[in-house]
Amino acid sequence: MNPSLELTFIDEKPSALQSALTRTPAEYAVELTNVGNPDRRQYPDRPLPDTVCGWAQADSLAECSRLCRLYIAFYELGGGNWSGGTVTRHQAVIGRVAYNGRIFGPIHGAEAVKPEPQLPRTEKEECIYEPKR
Repeated sequence: MNPSLELTFIDEKPSALQSALTRTPAEYAVELTNVGNPDRRQYPDRPLPDTVCGWAQADSLAECSRLCRLYIAFYELGGGNWSGGTVTRHQAVIGRVAYNGRIFGPIHGAEAVKPEPQLPRTEKEECIYEPKR
């Protein structure tokens, strides 16, 4: 994570993101990360310049989705830049937030899967949260 969590813009987004990235642990955590898009001649093995990456704390799946959408909008990320979205509950990976804010994952009721570095992307993932439009 970038040692400087100072987001110096004047609207609501930076303060919401900054507080989520620096608050005490909550029930859920969501990974907020990005990478360069090789289609735009950016480095795909590292975050975009002047961006902050890290784990944001959240109290619900809806808040995880909202924080990801704020992060994407704040840094004006495209689909090829979004690399975050892993959602954990009590440190167990339970799903992934897609670019559109929907959460997909191998969750069944309150059961969570064991943590993995990367969840495999399969077509059998079910949507477990969809933001209201």
